[in-house]
Amino acid sequence: MSLNQSTAYNGPHTSVSKILINPTSSLSFIKDILKEFISSQDKFDKEYTFNKGLSIFYMLQYTSHEKLCDEHLWKSDKAKWVRALLNVFECENNFIGFVGLAGFLKGYQFSNSKRRVGKLISEVELAFLKSIDSLIDQFNDDPKQETLSFICAQCIPFIPKEQLKELNSKARLMTLLINVVLENPRLFQNGKFLKEIEQNHNWNMSCKHLEEKSNDALYKELPKISWAISKLTQVVEKNDISSTLTRINEFSINLYKLWDESPTLSLAREDSLESENKKCMTLIWQIFKFILFSITMIFKSIVNRSLSEPQIYGELERMTILSTYSYLYFITSKFSMYGFSVYKSVFFSVLNQILENNNSSEVINILKNIESDMNVKKPHEKCRVVYYLLIIEQLVKILDDDYLENQVLPMFNGLLLRNDDKYIFESANAVILSIFSNQKEIAKELSPYYCNYLLSAYPTNIDARQLRVAYTTVIKSLSEVDDALAWLCLEILIKKIENMSPINQSNLNKDSRPEISNHAEGSVEQQQSKEQKEAVEREQQDPLEPQQREQEMEEANLTKAALYLRRGHLLLTLIDQVKSVNLIFMKNLLTKIKEFLKEERSIGKESDGSGVGVSALQKVLFDVLSNELDYTKKEFGVKWWLSEGSKLLD
Repeated sequence: MSLNQSTAYNGPHTSVSKILINPTSSLSFIKDILKEFISSQDKFDKEYTFNKGLSIFYMLQYTSHEKLCDEHLWKSDKAKWVRALLNVFECENNFIGFVGLAGFLKGYQFSNSKRRVGKLISEVELAFLKSIDSLIDQFNDDPKQETLSFICAQCIPFIPKEQLKELNSKARLMTLLINVVLENPRLFQNGKFLKEIEQNHNWNMSCKHLEEKSNDALYKELPKISWAISKLTQVVEKNDISSTLTRINEFSINLYKLWDESPTLSLAREDSLESENKKCMTLIWQIFKFILFSITMIFKSIVNRSLSEPQIYGELERMTILSTYSYLYFITSKFSMYGFSVYKSVFFSVLNQILENNNSSEVINILKNIESDMNVKKPHEKCRVVYYLLIIEQLVKILDDDYLENQVLPMFNGLLLRNDDKYIFESANAVILSIFSNQKEIAKELSPYYCNYLLSAYPTNIDARQLRVAYTTVIKSLSEVDDALAWLCLEILIKKIENMSPINQSNLNKDSRPEISNHAEGSVEQQQSKEQKEAVEREQQDPLEPQQREQEMEEANLTKAALYLRRGHLLLTLIDQVKSVNLIFMKNLLTKIKEFLKEERSIGKESDGSGVGVSALQKVLFDVLSNELDYTKKEFGVKWWLSEGSKLLD
């Protein structure tokens, strides 16, 4: 039932509502009726159900809202009416009275602020909080705890923070709400709903149970309940926050273990499921995502508070949040590598706080806490490995060099060679590149090995774009600390090119080859390619300026054209390094590039080729020299092109 101003109230206890709203009813009569109603309902307290509580809540919500929004009443009359009912609720301080008071408050909160009676709402809020304090020990069974959770979801988020501090039992209330969310049979059930799924995969009954859970009235209030818990985290003490984080962490570990033991784990690939089974798997993942949303909402509130009150949130709390997320990453990865926007905000806020502290021991403790076996096989176990690598990638900057060299890198020999999981492979390479970007001491020793690895990984494990980005990261990093080592790594690439004969990728018909567009000064005409599709997807998600979109499309066309050459990927990578090396090696590098391009053009003429690949490489080189060099190399680059660039066309 929802509140609707345009229609009369037709829910339970209509006659009581009419009397309470009736402007001709005296205040004493209204008080007597309300007392009698609460007393009569309280007599049947042993038969109390969640739905009964809702009927009382909604009746008083409607009554309060209608009375306070009545434009024909003076504010003074409304104030007398509010205080009269408030007096009854304070006297009838039992569970039913509390439910009625909550509905009364919600109707007040829901009413138009211009029609409220001064600041009288603060008196109603205070009475509501005092009622919770006096009854907190009576919320001892599921129906009452469910009702309390529902009520808090409706009212707590709208009570000002300063007012909420007056709640003496705020820590106990927060703990109670957390336990309801994580343990209640109608909600997350401590993950036990996974155990109730039929072992023989006969999903009819299991699917029915999952549908009932997802359609349950209390389940649908989970976002608001999480919001209420988040509001309470703003006013409790550090110890209470630590306890909350620990409880959530225990839940995440248990959920992970239950998922590992669940008969549905083997059916995680939905493409091969029958329609009924697929429907049930969809319901399971919906519940999983609700779990992640609810927990993230609470975490976000805690992290946000820590920005202004750092004393309430320390190393242990940060480690607990990251540990919790490691066990839930099999859910997070369903969204993307970094989850949804709020999750991403929380995740990187925690990491930024760690980076600001610049404490390597904290990072080591975190890594030890979430470290996982690297040789796992199950999908959810692989997800923890990816998460572990993501953490390392972001925190490499402050990670102790000895720990990095002796504890982290030894596992990478296996990770860089495995191709059974795309995300583990990409995350492992991201860690290595982060080591170079942050100029860790081990990068020098690692560089020759990693350059050879990159060249051998194409095209089986990495594509041309990944090769270019990775190699550029390495050379740029080394150029800032050791020119000689940077050139050594360039020579590895140069020798790879020299040892590969310059033969086109395949005997293509002229009709199948891309042509060079006059308008683009040698760029390839637009054709469908992986790069083009990615550019279109980015455009749909984040619209770019037309000029930028055109530039991206041109770059994609040039890359595609260059890859018609057998050595195209290597030559593109070599040309990229013009941006990375220091001025001292510019001439040597450009001389080598010129030599290779002339060789490619010579082979192209002998085989009656169109020269598309070489022309594309020339255009890439021209763009680098004219637009992408810093001020220390710009003048040299332009002069070299003016004197040597024309010779490439001979």
